Amino acid sequence: MEWQLACTDLGPVRRWLADHGTIDGLVLEPRSTLRIFDTYLDTDDWRIHRAGFALRIRSESGKSEATLKSLHSASAEVADRMELRETLENSESESIDNRPGRSPRAFTR
Repeated sequence: MEWQLACTDLGPVRRWLADHGTIDGLVLEPRSTLRIFDTYLDTDDWRIHRAGFALRIRSESGKSEATLKSLHSASAEVADRMELRETLENSESESIDNRPGRSPRAFTR
């Protein structure tokens, strides 16, 4: 399960986390900063986006992974989006070019 927060001031979030070190047996603790690089891909005619998906290559700590995720949740209350992942040999968009269909083009976000 993943929690995602959207806020402009992290102070209240940090204070809440500091006051709630354990929730239902789960331990909340700070982690070191990660440097993550995302490259989003689509076809020239934006076919992936128009179908309601985003295709991303994420590189982190020398590992790369392609992720296809739906853009919309099935429910308004919880973000329960579909997500498919595949480990890649490298972070280059060409590493997924051997898949059937038209090749996506890269744009960095």
